[in-house]
Amino acid sequence: MRPVLIFGVLALSACAEPGPDPAPTMSVSDAMAVCRADIIEATTPKTSVAIGVGVSGGDVSPKAKVSVGIDVTSDAQKQKRFEACVLRNSGESPTEPFNV
Repeated sequence: MRPVLIFGVLALSACAEPGPDPAPTMSVSDAMAVCRADIIEATTPKTSVAIGVGVSGGDVSPKAKVSVGIDVTSDAQKQKRFEACVLRNSGESPTEPFNV
């Protein structure tokens, strides 16, 4: 019984190994444009405003909510994310640095 259990665990672990990385899908210039847009979108401040009316036990009360989200990622981190994204999508390093 024990050899069967060990074999089963080994077989399952072999199936769980990750496969090779997918092949690059675009040119370096296309990857740079896509990755630049993704990083800019992710680092753009997000704001929302909500206004409403609440009713509780017959009392009506106004409600308001404002939320602002900002990205505090450093320029060095953005550059690393950009390089990794371009490399993943094109298989090559970017030909120019990440600039907004």
